[in-house]
Amino acid sequence: MSDKTVTTMRMGYSVELTYRVNQPGADFLFNVQAASTGRQRIVRESLEISPSLPCQEYVDRDSSARLLRLRADIGTLIVRYGCAVDLTHAWDDPADVTQTSICNLPGEVLPFLYPSRYCESDRLSEFAHQHFATLPQGFTRAQTICDWVQQHVAFTARSSGGSTTAADTFASRQGVCRDFAHLMIALCRALNMPARFATGFDY
Repeated sequence: MSDKTVTTMRMGYSVELTYRVNQPGADFLFNVQAASTGRQRIVRESLEISPSLPCQEYVDRDSSARLLRLRADIGTLIVRYGCAVDLTHAWDDPADVTQTSICNLPGEVLPFLYPSRYCESDRLSEFAHQHFATLPQGFTRAQTICDWVQQHVAFTARSSGGSTTAADTFASRQGVCRDFAHLMIALCRALNMPARFATGFDY
Protein backbone atom coordinates (compact mmCIF):
# COMPACT_ATOMS: atom_id res chain seq x y z
CA MET A 1 0.00 0.00 0.00
CA SER A 2 1.56 3.32 -1.06
CA ASP A 3 1.62 6.34 1.23
CA LYS A 4 1.47 8.67 -1.77
CA THR A 5 -0.34 11.94 -1.08
CA VAL A 6 -1.94 13.90 -3.92
CA THR A 7 -2.82 17.59 -3.68
CA THR A 8 -3.93 20.20 -6.21
CA MET A 9 -3.11 23.89 -6.14
CA ARG A 10 -3.56 26.81 -8.53
CA MET A 11 -0.59 28.91 -9.54
CA GLY A 12 -0.39 32.10 -11.57
CA TYR A 13 2.53 33.27 -13.68
CA SER A 14 3.17 36.24 -15.95
CA VAL A 15 6.11 37.68 -17.82
CA GLU A 16 6.79 40.74 -19.99
CA LEU A 17 9.84 40.82 -22.25
CA THR A 18 10.94 43.97 -24.10
CA TYR A 19 13.58 44.03 -26.83
CA ARG A 20 15.08 46.75 -29.01
CA VAL A 21 15.73 45.23 -32.43
CA ASN A 22 18.52 47.02 -34.32
CA GLN A 23 18.74 44.82 -37.40
CA PRO A 24 15.93 43.66 -39.69
CA GLY A 25 14.96 40.00 -39.70
CA ALA A 26 15.87 39.18 -36.09
CA ASP A 27 14.82 35.63 -35.17
CA PHE A 28 13.48 34.88 -31.68
CA LEU A 29 12.78 31.60 -29.92
CA PHE A 30 10.76 31.90 -26.69
CA ASN A 31 10.14 29.29 -24.02
CA VAL A 32 7.77 31.19 -21.73
CA GLN A 33 4.43 29.39 -22.10
CA ALA A 34 3.19 26.92 -19.50
CA ALA A 35 3.31 23.27 -20.46
CA SER A 36 0.21 21.10 -20.49
CA THR A 37 0.99 17.76 -18.84
CA GLY A 38 -0.69 15.02 -16.88
CA ARG A 39 -0.07 16.92 -13.66
CA GLN A 40 -0.37 20.49 -14.93
CA ARG A 41 -3.60 21.77 -16.47
CA ILE A 42 -3.78 25.23 -18.02
CA VAL A 43 -6.88 26.98 -16.69
CA ARG A 44 -6.41 30.22 -18.62
CA GLU A 45 -3.65 31.98 -20.52
CA SER A 46 -2.99 35.01 -22.68
CA LEU A 47 -0.26 35.86 -25.17
CA GLU A 48 0.29 39.34 -26.61
CA ILE A 49 2.98 40.24 -29.13
CA SER A 50 3.49 43.90 -29.99
CA PRO A 51 3.67 44.73 -32.80
CA SER A 52 1.50 41.84 -33.99
CA LEU A 53 3.69 39.35 -35.85
CA PRO A 54 3.11 35.90 -37.34
CA CYS A 55 4.53 33.20 -35.10
CA GLN A 56 4.88 29.43 -35.00
CA GLU A 57 4.48 27.21 -31.95
CA TYR A 58 6.21 23.89 -31.46
CA VAL A 59 5.56 21.47 -28.59
CA ASP A 60 8.44 19.16 -27.70
CA ARG A 61 6.96 15.68 -27.35
CA ASP A 62 9.47 14.56 -24.71
CA SER A 63 9.43 17.56 -22.35
CA SER A 64 6.06 19.15 -23.30
CA ALA A 65 7.92 22.48 -23.57
CA ARG A 66 6.13 24.96 -25.81
CA LEU A 67 8.48 26.92 -28.06
CA LEU A 68 7.38 30.07 -29.88
CA ARG A 69 9.25 31.27 -32.99
CA LEU A 70 8.96 34.62 -34.68
CA ARG A 71 10.93 37.11 -36.78
CA ALA A 72 10.94 40.79 -35.85
CA ASP A 73 11.93 43.91 -37.77
CA ILE A 74 13.72 47.02 -36.51
CA GLY A 75 12.03 48.64 -33.52
CA THR A 76 10.63 47.62 -30.16
CA LEU A 77 9.32 44.09 -29.61
CA ILE A 78 7.21 43.31 -26.55
CA VAL A 79 6.03 39.83 -25.59
CA ARG A 80 3.55 39.45 -22.72
CA TYR A 81 2.37 36.10 -21.42
CA GLY A 82 0.22 35.17 -18.45
CA CYS A 83 -1.48 32.04 -17.24
CA ALA A 84 -3.08 30.18 -14.37
CA VAL A 85 -2.47 26.47 -13.99
CA ASP A 86 -3.76 23.76 -11.71
CA LEU A 87 -0.87 21.67 -10.40
CA THR A 88 -1.48 18.17 -9.11
CA HIS A 89 1.38 17.20 -6.83
CA ALA A 90 2.09 13.69 -5.67
CA TRP A 91 4.39 12.91 -2.76
CA ASP A 92 5.78 9.47 -2.06
CA ASP A 93 7.25 8.25 1.18
CA PRO A 94 11.04 8.30 0.48
CA ALA A 95 11.34 4.85 2.02
CA ASP A 96 9.11 3.52 -0.78
CA VAL A 97 11.13 5.04 -3.64
CA THR A 98 13.19 2.18 -5.04
CA GLN A 99 15.65 2.00 -7.91
CA THR A 100 14.54 0.17 -11.03
CA SER A 101 17.05 -2.08 -12.78
CA ILE A 102 18.06 -1.07 -16.29
CA CYS A 103 16.28 -4.05 -17.85
CA ASN A 104 12.97 -2.83 -16.40
CA LEU A 105 13.29 0.88 -17.14
CA PRO A 106 10.89 2.45 -19.66
CA GLY A 107 12.62 2.95 -22.97
CA GLU A 108 12.04 6.69 -23.00
CA VAL A 109 14.28 7.24 -19.96
CA LEU A 110 17.27 5.25 -21.24
CA PRO A 111 18.90 8.32 -22.87
CA PHE A 112 19.12 9.84 -19.38
CA LEU A 113 21.67 7.16 -18.43
CA TYR A 114 24.22 8.27 -21.03
CA PRO A 115 27.06 10.76 -20.63
CA SER A 116 26.30 14.10 -22.26
CA ARG A 117 28.07 17.33 -23.10
CA TYR A 118 27.44 18.88 -19.69
CA CYS A 119 27.10 15.71 -17.61
CA GLU A 120 30.12 13.53 -18.30
CA SER A 121 29.10 10.62 -16.12
CA ASP A 122 31.82 8.46 -17.67
CA ARG A 123 34.53 10.81 -16.34
CA LEU A 124 33.03 10.76 -12.84
CA SER A 125 32.20 7.05 -12.76
CA GLU A 126 35.19 5.97 -10.65
CA PHE A 127 34.51 8.60 -7.99
CA ALA A 128 30.77 7.83 -7.96
CA HIS A 129 31.37 4.13 -7.43
CA GLN A 130 33.98 4.69 -4.72
CA HIS A 131 31.75 7.02 -2.71
CA PHE A 132 28.15 5.97 -3.37
CA ALA A 133 27.94 2.46 -4.84
CA THR A 134 27.74 0.72 -1.45
CA LEU A 135 24.73 2.78 -0.35
CA PRO A 136 21.20 1.35 -0.59
CA GLN A 137 19.74 1.91 -4.03
CA GLY A 138 16.86 4.31 -4.55
CA PHE A 139 16.02 7.52 -2.74
CA THR A 140 18.75 7.16 -0.10
CA ARG A 141 21.51 7.00 -2.69
CA ALA A 142 20.12 9.92 -4.69
CA GLN A 143 19.70 12.04 -1.55
CA THR A 144 23.25 11.27 -0.44
CA ILE A 145 24.58 12.43 -3.81
CA CYS A 146 22.54 15.61 -3.50
CA ASP A 147 23.85 16.20 0.02
CA TRP A 148 27.45 15.60 -1.06
CA VAL A 149 27.20 18.18 -3.85
CA GLN A 150 25.61 20.72 -1.49
CA GLN A 151 28.38 20.20 1.06
CA HIS A 152 31.37 20.15 -1.30
CA VAL A 153 30.49 22.75 -3.94
CA ALA A 154 30.33 26.45 -3.08
CA PHE A 155 27.69 28.62 -4.70
CA THR A 156 29.74 31.36 -6.36
CA ALA A 157 28.11 33.88 -8.67
CA ARG A 158 29.74 34.30 -12.10
CA SER A 159 32.07 31.37 -11.45
CA SER A 160 30.98 29.44 -14.55
CA GLY A 161 29.83 29.98 -18.09
CA GLY A 162 27.99 28.35 -20.95
CA SER A 163 30.72 25.75 -21.49
CA THR A 164 31.17 24.67 -17.85
CA THR A 165 30.54 20.95 -17.36
CA ALA A 166 29.95 18.67 -14.40
CA ALA A 167 33.60 17.59 -14.48
CA ASP A 168 34.68 21.25 -14.37
CA THR A 169 32.44 21.88 -11.35
CA PHE A 170 33.74 18.73 -9.66
CA ALA A 171 37.32 19.96 -10.12
CA SER A 172 36.74 23.59 -9.11
CA ARG A 173 34.25 22.86 -6.30
CA GLN A 174 32.27 26.00 -7.17
CA GLY A 175 29.43 26.98 -9.46
CA VAL A 176 25.88 28.26 -9.78
CA CYS A 177 22.51 26.47 -9.78
CA ARG A 178 22.90 24.77 -13.16
CA ASP A 179 26.37 23.51 -12.20
CA PHE A 180 25.03 21.89 -9.04
CA ALA A 181 22.34 20.19 -11.16
CA HIS A 182 24.80 19.02 -13.82
CA LEU A 183 27.08 17.47 -11.21
CA MET A 184 24.21 15.69 -9.44
CA ILE A 185 22.92 14.38 -12.77
CA ALA A 186 26.34 13.08 -13.81
CA LEU A 187 26.91 11.27 -10.51
CA CYS A 188 23.45 9.68 -10.65
CA ARG A 189 23.94 8.53 -14.24
CA ALA A 190 27.33 7.06 -13.30
CA LEU A 191 25.40 4.76 -10.94
CA ASN A 192 22.73 3.78 -13.50
CA MET A 193 20.08 6.14 -12.16
CA PRO A 194 18.36 8.01 -15.02
CA ALA A 195 18.62 11.74 -14.36
CA ARG A 196 17.88 14.85 -16.39
CA PHE A 197 17.79 18.62 -16.13
CA ALA A 198 14.37 20.16 -15.62
CA THR A 199 13.36 23.79 -15.13
CA GLY A 200 10.32 25.33 -13.53
CA PHE A 201 9.04 27.88 -11.06
CA ASP A 202 9.14 27.58 -7.30
CA TYR A 203 6.36 29.00 -5.20
